[in-house]
Amino acid sequence: VGSAVVANEVLMTVVRDRERRDAVARFYG
Repeated sequence: VGSAVVANEVLMTVVRDRERRDAVARFYG
């Protein structure tokens, strides 16, 4: 269960980072 929580946290962090990078690319693009 603990590893699933950690995996979910990592997944959310990656998704947030990708969204932020996409927003920055859209802003400067």
